[in-house]
Amino acid sequence: MQGRHITGGKLRRTWTEGVDVDYNWVSSTTWWNSTARYSSELSNGTTWNVGFNILNIFDKAPPFVPGTDGNQGASNQYDVYGRRYNLSLNMEF
Repeated sequence: MQGRHITGGKLRRTWTEGVDVDYNWVSSTTWWNSTARYSSELSNGTTWNVGFNILNIFDKAPPFVPGTDGNQGASNQYDVYGRRYNLSLNMEF
């Protein structure tokens, strides 16, 4: 298990709430990832491993970030893709 936490805070110190933006704060967020792996060796010496990952286990949406143009979006420092799965198989001959 791996957790990633980003503390919230004031977005831009130079912005004034109600003038530049309506709300100048970004909330904190935490999301969790998990990995399970298994490794083994075949009789001919070939090693292999299989892994399964779940990223953003609880499908936590990123906080919205206000913009100066009246739009809001999600910052790329947060997980913007949502829950996803990865399966891998690796062999070394």
